[in-house]
Amino acid sequence: MLVRTETLPNASDVAREMFLTALEGGADDFDVLRDRRGWAPEFARAGWLADLSAAFPPAKLREEYLGSTIEP
Repeated sequence: MLVRTETLPNASDVAREMFLTALEGGADDFDVLRDRRGWAPEFARAGWLADLSAAFPPAKLREEYLGSTIEP
């Protein structure tokens, strides 16, 4: 699997516009995005985000991914 990262501009409005342009245009340039600015609800309403809740139930998240970070 190849993971390619892309650095976006620091200006959040410019970065958001880049995502909107790509998503509205149906681009398949990326599979994962990191949302630190609260765009997820907007993108989800537009149908651009997949709901992965079933694949990562809370117990599985704790046991397989977060266990070492939440254990004292």
